[in-house]
Amino acid sequence: MNYSEYNTTEYKLTIDGRKYLFRNALKLFLTKTKINDVVIEKAEKVIEIILKVIKQETFELDAQNKIKVDNRLILKFCEQNFLARHSKLTYELIKFYRSKGIISKSSKLFPEVYKEVETNRLSISFVAQDFSRQDKVLNIRDELIEAIADPFSKNHELYLYFYLRLFSINEYDSEVFDCFVRSNIFNLAETIVLIYEKKNSEDFSQVKICYFDDYLSQALKDAFFNQSVNLLEQIDHYFEKSEDYYKKEFEKFLKNC
Repeated sequence: MNYSEYNTTEYKLTIDGRKYLFRNALKLFLTKTKINDVVIEKAEKVIEIILKVIKQETFELDAQNKIKVDNRLILKFCEQNFLARHSKLTYELIKFYRSKGIISKSSKLFPEVYKEVETNRLSISFVAQDFSRQDKVLNIRDELIEAIADPFSKNHELYLYFYLRLFSINEYDSEVFDCFVRSNIFNLAETIVLIYEKKNSEDFSQVKICYFDDYLSQALKDAFFNQSVNLLEQIDHYFEKSEDYYKKEFEKFLKNC
């Protein structure tokens, strides 16, 4: 269903005995939240952008005719720079709308990337596997991070592959490398996140979120989001070689460590 087919009267909902529309419900959120005028202005813009995306995209309704924010819509929200820069506020607004039934209670939430410490939940660094080599391992990590942060470093793509395999995504399938393209990389609240859609069948797909650790997130910002030396266009050509090529280069790297 698209927005033009969606009867606007269905936006009406009752909260504490009063009727609200989707947009006007923002006022309720603001009155119940102790925030300053600057945040209020940002919150108003967040909801305007959310509504803009909903008007442009098709969506589903639940049994109560509430708009269902699914993973595909969340991905579209992430593509909006303003929502990405204010991910905490976006998360809180969608959470509030869901809790009040303004949108479907089965709706997905915006990625929680604003936490003070947020690392890849599937990450198991090999630092913990051999404490006798801890200093050596940390040196390797620092060298790789330095190389990744430098857009002029030789073999930039390989250094990134080595770090991802060793410290960041060693439990992910190779699909992460297949999906490591510009359109899937977002700077959400100053945290670099890889968000991609995995199609399991024609009728079912998943949106997956890969959180990078603070070291890699900062290095990626320095290299790829530097306005003076921008590698963003080159990201689409990373990891295009065969998987065997990267595995062999990885083995060579490990032997020389």
